[in-house]
Parts: sequence; C-alpha cells; structure tokens
Amino acid sequence: DETLAALSNGSVVFYPINISKNCWNRTAPTKGTNGWYYNTAGGVCDAASGIASIELDATKKELVLNVLETASVGTIMSINVGFAINNGADFDDYIRFSFDVTVTDPSKIVISGTLAAGDYAGFSINFADYADAIEPCIGLSVDEFSKQVKNSGDARGDSSITPTIAMYPVKEDGTWDETSEYTANGLGYWFDGKSNVSSYGDNCVYFIESGEGSVFVGRYVNIASGTTIKAHFVYAMIEDHSRYVEFIVSGTME
Repeated sequence: DETLAALSNGSVVFYPINISKNCWNRTAPTKGTNGWYYNTAGGVCDAASGIASIELDATKKELVLNVLETASVGTIMSINVGFAINNGADFDDYIRFSFDVTVTDPSKIVISGTLAAGDYAGFSINFADYADAIEPCIGLSVDEFSKQVKNSGDARGDSSITPTIAMYPVKEDGTWDETSEYTANGLGYWFDGKSNVSSYGDNCVYFIESGEGSVFVGRYVNIASGTTIKAHFVYAMIEDHSRYVEFIVSGTME
C-alpha cells in the first residue's frame, strides 16, 4: 500500500528494465497508464508491434501479464519491471520482478538450452522426456519412435534398411523443407546463421543429429559466445505426413 501511494505522489517510480543492458527503460507507458507492450525481441514497443504486455493494476495491487494471440509458438522472452525510490538519479534502491515467458502448443515441443563452450559441443534432447507429445502426434510409443528414427538414419548407409521416418527442417514461412538432403550424421543437418540447410563448411553455425533415443544440437567450430540459434524441425512418417512431431529449439552459445 505504501509503495502504491508513493507511486501516485511521485516518490516511487515504476519502469521496465532493459535486461540486455541491465538498466531502467524510462519509455512512457504504451499500454494504459502503467503498462507496456513488448515485441518478439523482448523490447518495449507500441500496441501494433506487441506480442505480450504487462500492466500494473493499482486497484487490485497486482501485475498483469498478458500474451497476445499474435505471439507465435516457440517464442521465448523475459519481461522485467521494477519499482524504485525516485532519487532523481539512477534509481538504485529498487525491487525487481522478472517473468519468463514461453509460448507453447501441446502438439509442439518447445525447448531452450545452452550450447557449452567448445567445438561441436551442445546438448541432447531425450525423446523419452517428451513422450506425452511424441506418442499422440506420431502414433508410436516413444521406444518404437526412437528405434525407427535410428533405423531411418542407418538406412542412409545401408540399402537393406527401409527408412520409415524423415526429419524435415521447417522454413520461416512454416512449410517443411522436403527437398534438402541430409548434411549431418543420421537424420541430421548443418545450418548457417539464418537456419538455412548447409553443407559442412565455414559458413555453418550449428547442427542437429538424430540418434537412438535423442537428438543432439551442437555448434560448429569457433562460434562466438552469445550467438543464438533457433532450430525448427519435424519428424514425420514418410508414408503419412499427417503423423509428425514438431520441435522448436532455441539455443545460446556459451
């Protein structure tokens, strides 16, 4: 109550926090009298560009976070706001509220992770951890799915094996890339910095490779710390594309 009263008389301020610069963003409210819209990059914006908003409801004494219908599945962002004593300077006496937002869909597996430092380092995504999404989407138990992914990858080097599952990158417009050939091991691809399929070489930034029971997301050599990626791909039954499971993986290079 004292904080809200102080806000009304100006002795306390309420602002967004720019997390990339770790400083206050003194932009005037863009939503109501005490709120802001945020864009896909997590920056303060106007209503037309917003995919999320946060607003102080002083009457109910609560912060109201809202994700708009324009936010696409796979969006991952952090919204930070705070109250500070208005000392006329750097507002260094404050309390901060941080909200991590992930937009999901039951039919899509949305993951974020850190690719450890070191050439070809990365992280594995274990299929068993996402059985609740994989099994109804593709119509196989997670164990059978894992086996068929492995066998389909092995089929690249063994003509006696008939592949049953394919991995397809998802393009920016949401359609599947069904024409690019695999460029990494198993069911896998190398990608450039714009997530276009690439052959192995110095234009590569990251790769995805399927094994039995998991898919690995890894980095190319000499990629700068802080580089971000977004790997978007599906596993689909070759004979029935209505049976598929979709992955949206955001990563940051350590």
